[in-house]
Amino acid sequence: MIEAMITYGMLFIGSSYLWGGNGPQFDCSGFIQEILKSVGNHPCPGQDLTSQQLYDQLRNLNWRSGLKRGSLCFFGPSIYHITHVSMAISDRRMLEAGGGDSHTKTVEDAIRLGAMVRIRPLRKDLQSCIIPDIL
Repeated sequence: MIEAMITYGMLFIGSSYLWGGNGPQFDCSGFIQEILKSVGNHPCPGQDLTSQQLYDQLRNLNWRSGLKRGSLCFFGPSIYHITHVSMAISDRRMLEAGGGDSHTKTVEDAIRLGAMVRIRPLRKDLQSCIIPDIL
């Protein structure tokens, strides 16, 4: 299932980042929720969660912690202020919808900022990694 999640997520590489987007343009949490839905593993079906809300929901489900291929990676100043989420594709790289912010509300904004679904190195403000419970 992890490989199916990553393969599905890779289909969106180059798609524009859009604040509040949940497809086909995504923000970070919308992108990760789309990947989880693709394998029937969204923690709160029918809800659109922020990165912080997604972290809180998964932590409450007692999914295991750890960084490995397929882990969901949560970033920000602390676990009480999560501002970004991505999916690890290795112990050093992640698949994310990133490069934008709350002002990225149009495709033109995304193009100007280079905000899109992409592969990047893990960020230094990594706070927690959670392994999806799909076994």
